[in-house]
Amino acid sequence: MKIKLYTMPSCIVCIHIKTLLKKANLEWEEIVIGEDISMEGFNIEYPHVDKTPFTVIDGQHYYELTEVAKKLLADGLIKAPTK
Repeated sequence: MKIKLYTMPSCIVCIHIKTLLKKANLEWEEIVIGEDISMEGFNIEYPHVDKTPFTVIDGQHYYELTEVAKKLLADGLIKAPTK
């Protein structure tokens, strides 16, 4: 599984998604907007994306933490929390 995770400094949801990926024992490439890629470069590459985290898994785009969680659940890489 090839994962690219676009983040920004001080992004709380970015921290949560990295925790989720760690729980799934997955490796990812993190691209920090403003450090690894300019905001302008990111906007040229992904003009429809307006927030982080933005995740690309095997070429598929995920715009929300919940979308990534559903993907990992469906693939059996994480389990749903129980009460």
